[in-house]
Amino acid sequence: MKACGILKFTITQRVFHPPRARFILLSDGVYVHLIVQSRSRRSIPLQLFLNIWAAVGPLLGVGLGSWLTMKNQRKQWILDNKRAEYRKLLTTLTESASHFAMIYGATPVVMAERDQRLLAETAKKSGNVIYSRLFIADEIEKLKIMGRWQNTIDALRKNQDAATFVKGLDGIMNDIRGAALKDFRDL
Repeated sequence: MKACGILKFTITQRVFHPPRARFILLSDGVYVHLIVQSRSRRSIPLQLFLNIWAAVGPLLGVGLGSWLTMKNQRKQWILDNKRAEYRKLLTTLTESASHFAMIYGATPVVMAERDQRLLAETAKKSGNVIYSRLFIADEIEKLKIMGRWQNTIDALRKNQDAATFVKGLDGIMNDIRGAALKDFRDL
């Protein structure tokens, strides 16, 4: 067997095969030793993808992390604002209720000027707080807080019945607390 030389070929195929050695008879006992290496067409695009991913992947990771952080911070900000608004609403209604009960519960024949001013300020303050809520406006509207509050105050003024007033106030407060707890559970 005479070896004429070693030729190296690269053949592009769809699947990867390890290099193979072949002997080919050329003429009268002369063989050529061939080493055939096959290369997958997928290996070049795969390597290109991996190189691009090495550069772009971390940027996408940072962008995704930033987006998730921003989304969670927004949820927390909304939750904090809702909590503050619910707290302000409950506190104001409680203070206003005590002022109304004090004024209308005394059953005066003629209301003093100081009581009239207190009554006007209290009504204004409670109305402003109910109407100025931004984050819980939908809940206040669904529960019809302003109408129920006015009806409770009117019933106290007309009937001077503290028990009915307290019952109406408790209903309003419980509904507000229930809406607040539902909002906090949902987020």
